[in-house]
Amino acid sequence: MVPSGNGAPAKLVIHWSPQAKQALSDTLLRIDQQDPRTSRLVLQRLERVLAVLAVRPELGTQVSRTGFRRFFIPKTGHYIDYRILGDEILISKWRRLTRRRKN
Repeated sequence: MVPSGNGAPAKLVIHWSPQAKQALSDTLLRIDQQDPRTSRLVLQRLERVLAVLAVRPELGTQVSRTGFRRFFIPKTGHYIDYRILGDEILISKWRRLTRRRKN
């Protein structure tokens, strides 16, 4: 990580792909219709994760697609896939974890 000049690591700029942005928007709208408080909590948790990833983008787990990483958003049941591109992070996917049904 490149220092910012004041001794702290530089923050990467975060961008969303149109598909990931739409998926996030759809999710928040759906949750908000059922429970506005929960929708706000999901957004707050996502914002906290993005603030950390902007400084420590390597925290995500590498996935099979070359150059992509995955980070699970705590207590939301969702994750993001992203790629580090120079001084930017591109979020390519926002997805809900699938639940496995018990037989």
